[in-house]
Amino acid sequence: MKIPKSFQLFGTTIKVVFDDKFNNNNGSYGIYDPTTQTITLTGTYKDSGLSKDMIESVFFHEVIHAILGAMNQHELSQTEEFTQVLSQLFHQFIKTQK
Repeated sequence: MKIPKSFQLFGTTIKVVFDDKFNNNNGSYGIYDPTTQTITLTGTYKDSGLSKDMIESVFFHEVIHAILGAMNQHELSQTEEFTQVLSQLFHQFIKTQK
């Protein structure tokens, strides 16, 4: 699967960027910033030491945050357990399609 450079939710463009220093400064592998409409992921999977599946999973996790934010479901978006389970199921759905 290819992680896109951007996508749209309700006509708003969400940018996706890779930052090699992100993990070192933040302590996480990804973040969605609703003020800049940007998902930042730790460097490309080849350079980060993470598997491609792990980076994809982090990407979907942040997409779920963006979707819930677009739906004004901020309380749900802040529930990390819900976001994590939903993102893992969505990632599995995408990866296992035939």
